[in-house]
Amino acid sequence: MTMQRPSRRQLLAGLAGGAIALPSGARAFSVEPLDAGSAEIYRNACTARNPLFHDDLVKEVVTLLDSEGVATTPDAVRQALSRLSCPYCGCNLAEATDLSDSAPKS
Repeated sequence: MTMQRPSRRQLLAGLAGGAIALPSGARAFSVEPLDAGSAEIYRNACTARNPLFHDDLVKEVVTLLDSEGVATTPDAVRQALSRLSCPYCGCNLAEATDLSDSAPKS
């Protein structure tokens, strides 16, 4: 038995019917912020490997700011860190670290 090719009319009707059946808001992925519980799990996983990891990142930022001639006051460091997130747990570095002793006064 040979199969007949569908006519253009049948093909377009089938495509239109398939398009109607799909929900209009269908998306493969969506980006949502972490809830507090999930963020805590990520933060604990990151600091469990190396408890001082976030502090090391802050020291690197202070060194970079200093090498660029930017003042490394606690407020300047906090402002720079507020734009950065940990590459492992995704937390905001300004919120995850204690900045009281990390930045030298300039």
